[in-house]
Amino acid sequence: MTRFLSTINCECCKLRQQAWAIPGEPTSTCCKVCSEHRGVNEVDKRALAHEAMLRERLGAARTAADDALRDRDRYKGKMHHAYEARERALRLVMRVRYLHTMTGNGSCTCGTKRGCRSAELLQEPWVSRQLAIIERIDLEDELARGTPQRSEWLVDTWDDLDRTARQAGPSPFGQSEQSG
Repeated sequence: MTRFLSTINCECCKLRQQAWAIPGEPTSTCCKVCSEHRGVNEVDKRALAHEAMLRERLGAARTAADDALRDRDRYKGKMHHAYEARERALRLVMRVRYLHTMTGNGSCTCGTKRGCRSAELLQEPWVSRQLAIIERIDLEDELARGTPQRSEWLVDTWDDLDRTARQAGPSPFGQSEQSG
């Protein structure tokens, strides 16, 4: 006869447990641990067996919670690093924008008479939105006076601004703004 593991709700300990079952036969209503003390009138034996099972599950739950907290902290650190890297890159783009600004007669401040590719890229809507975000963060930082540049709220600000930017439309570079 072939046996298979079945999930049951044990009548005794009230926990979801795995129990062996045989096709066509009634499935057990008690787990293996509880079947050993089933029918025993000694409450202490049953209580000790149930306590051991619950302690084991509690230990597993605590371990899972600790792992989840470690993962959360690790991913939060990665998120902070990603936001800081994006901010550094945008600050470089701001410097490039300072060097490549279209003047009223169609030439660029870099000296190119017509068709400066850098100036054209800086006028793309996605780039303009990202640079506006950096300028807004700098303005808020200046208004807050005394708030450190790399503070916790800065990351939250990026997060909020990212959500509004995603609603504004896709990046002109063929990738979604969610990917960075």
